[in-house]
Parts: sequence; structure tokens; C-alpha cells
Amino acid sequence: MAESTNQNSDTNAWSSKTTTPFPVIGLGASAGGLQALKDFFTHMPARSGMAFVVIMHLSPKHESHAATLLQATTEMPVMQVTEAVKVEPNHVYVIPPTKNLEMNDGQIIVKDPQRLSEGKQVAIDRFFRTLAETHKENAVGIVLSGMGSDGTNGLKRIKEHNGLAFAQDPKEAEHDSMPRHAIDSSLVDFVLPVAEIPGKLMEIRRNASCIMLPPEAEPVSVVSQKDEDEKPGLDDPNVIDLTHSTTAS
Repeated sequence: MAESTNQNSDTNAWSSKTTTPFPVIGLGASAGGLQALKDFFTHMPARSGMAFVVIMHLSPKHESHAATLLQATTEMPVMQVTEAVKVEPNHVYVIPPTKNLEMNDGQIIVKDPQRLSEGKQVAIDRFFRTLAETHKENAVGIVLSGMGSDGTNGLKRIKEHNGLAFAQDPKEAEHDSMPRHAIDSSLVDFVLPVAEIPGKLMEIRRNASCIMLPPEAEPVSVVSQKDEDEKPGLDDPNVIDLTHSTTAS
């Protein structure tokens, strides 16, 4: 069953006034995350009107086949990003090994990874932060199975810009530390099994499309004292007084 930790989340998304007039969904995954991603795209309609960017912790020693494996689960085009590319709805973009991805002015940019002490992974945080700064309320961050805490700091930036935050239900995650860390931060709007996240995204998308601003009210006519003074009175010879007229029988 869906668990929502923010009752106003459905009304925050989505706007047509940001860099892209459609939601951009960032999916962060690490150990055990590939199966979660397959489940996600198996249940996501191919014509959702959203764009998807997959950020994974990939081994630098091996070529990644993530894009090929995910392509088998969806009719959307799936591509590994090797150079700057414009984001389009109904497309899936996958991080390459040994690189980071960032959002900038409607494009995904390939960057060299940051070197941090203790080998801490921050690829998801880095992408979520730039996603939030670029797409604001159209940004969605989803933290899936993985070890460590990558993604939580990025979700904070997404929430600061009125975006949405999801986490995979830790009870079904192969490695639950990443989603649990996100949930414990109290930043997450929805905690769901992976197979239910696409349905919730589509529901929010439909609700956002139905929200219409009320029509502008007709301006109220304001009569000034000058106008009142200039109105013809009953003693004006050009005014016919009908208050006491009678109709002949």
C-alpha cells in the first residue's frame, strides 16, 4: 500500500514554466538497483510525457550494458549518454561508466566525477542537485536499491525547489540502506514498491493537467462621486419620470 509523507505533494507538480515544460525523473540506484530499474520501466507507459535519467554506481573496469538491458523492458528509446544531449519526453538516458551527469538548460551534460575521500559515491546527489536547480518543480528524484546514502542530499535540493521525492519500499529493496537513508531524512513524499511508482507518477501527471486557473473576474465597475453628481436628476428636462405614470385601462 502506498505511503505518503507529504499530503500536499500531488498539488506541487507540475509546471510548464521551467526550462522543460514536462517532468524530468531522476532515478538513482546502486547495488541491486538494476532489477528495480527493470521493474520500474516495465510498468511505466511509453507515452508518459516525462523524461527519465538513470544514475547508477557503475564499475569503471567494465563496459556497461545497462542501457541495452533496460531497452528490453520499454518501448521508449534508451541511450547511454556520452556527450551533451537535449532532454526529450518519452526518452530514457543512462549514465556511462567513469562519468557523472548534470542537467543544464534542458540538456544532460557529461562531467568527470568528483574525487572524494573514503571513496564516497555522490553521482546521484550531484545529478539531483543540478536537476532541481534547472527544472525546479518539474524535478523528481527517486532513490532505489543501493548501499550508502547517495541521493539523500540531492533530494533535499529537489524539495527546496518544490519538486517531488520518492523512495523504493526498503522491504523489497535488495540493498535497503540508500532508500532507508532517504526516508529517515523526512524528505521523501512517497515510499512505494517499485512497480507502483510509475502509476503514482502518472496519477500526479493527470492531476496536474486537470488543474486550471479560474478565469479572470470581470473588473468591478467603480462609480466615482463625480459620476454620481453628473447623473441626470428628476428635475432635468431631458429625463422622463416614470415613477408615477399610469397605464390607461
